[in-house]
Amino acid sequence: MSSAEYLSVLAQLAVGLLPASVEKIARVATGDTAREERLDAIYKHIRTAVALPLELRTFPTREEALRWLTA
Repeated sequence: MSSAEYLSVLAQLAVGLLPASVEKIARVATGDTAREERLDAIYKHIRTAVALPLELRTFPTREEALRWLTA
């Protein structure tokens, strides 16, 4: 999937979440540094275009992600 296609999919997801009561989204990082950098750049791009009422964080482990979600 190209960066433009990925951006489009994530933007649609972000807009779709606007009416939802979601406050936090946690994801577990991959071992692919290039992919993580690409995701970070896309997320920053979306945040500048749309005021998202939620927080997205990336964690190294599932346990850390769950701890943050339930805090």
